[in-house]
Amino acid sequence: MGLNNHKYLFTGLLVLFITLNSFESFSQFERLEQVSSFYSRIDNPVTIDVTSHQERIRFTAVNKSPFPYEIEIEFSTLQNLLPRITSKKFIVDQGRTQLFELTRQYSHLGIDFRYHLRTQIGNPGLAPDTIFPYLIPLVPDREISFIGVENWDTVNIVRNAFSVEPGEPVLNMRKGKVTAIHSAKAPGTFFYQEKVSHLSIVEVLHRDGTIAIYDGIDPAFLLVKTGEIVYPGQQLGLADEGSMITVRLYHLAEGGILRYLDMNFAINEKEAVLFNDLIDKKINHPATVIEREMNRRERRLFRSGSLY
Repeated sequence: MGLNNHKYLFTGLLVLFITLNSFESFSQFERLEQVSSFYSRIDNPVTIDVTSHQERIRFTAVNKSPFPYEIEIEFSTLQNLLPRITSKKFIVDQGRTQLFELTRQYSHLGIDFRYHLRTQIGNPGLAPDTIFPYLIPLVPDREISFIGVENWDTVNIVRNAFSVEPGEPVLNMRKGKVTAIHSAKAPGTFFYQEKVSHLSIVEVLHRDGTIAIYDGIDPAFLLVKTGEIVYPGQQLGLADEGSMITVRLYHLAEGGILRYLDMNFAINEKEAVLFNDLIDKKINHPATVIEREMNRRERRLFRSGSLY
């Protein structure tokens, strides 16, 4: 089963820009933005909400970031409260997470507590799936065209860059949550996000802590919003006038460090290859790859053509 039930928004016509068969050899040209830290961050992404009810004090984390955070609460003062906690660490996702409760030990005595909060973006317990098969982010059943520069008998192709026509649909490569966008309809959001790259138009966080970066989408034709769950093959938007869609993958490692990862692109149900090995391949979106991380309900909706 493929994507026959799904429709895409197009503007313009599809044109193949570069055919590498006519050249004797090719090499890979690195022209990607390399990052090690976030381009922009939000202030105070995690706060602690402390409430009291009768003899109990409840601590709740409020995470306004789309990313998980590792937090540590360390008490410097804790009087007449149980359990006696020195420090505790938690992983908190977006929204509210109840952490723990403290109970007054002696009802006739007062209580006192003071604590420090440390936060670090990401979940250090997540390891990237380095062999995960990603969809090629373009409409299937066509040949792949690349961005290349001829140099004598060699073509230097831009790494992870696909040649496209303006207005061509750009598709999501893996299930995840949209963490940042650069939308013409909401230009202010560009600066007030947990954003990896200043170049990106869409950024998507995956379950293993990897982040896909999409550049080359027209901000005026963006079809997703921050916080939305997006699925493989779902349209993110339309290509801009630059005639190039660039995708990158980073892993959010311990300490909030971003590490670049190579992607494996699915070419059939059982095989995924690196970008360099896509030469002479056609775009294929296997249903087994699309459904790989879906739950039962999502699979049912996808197969009926009503998931997105």
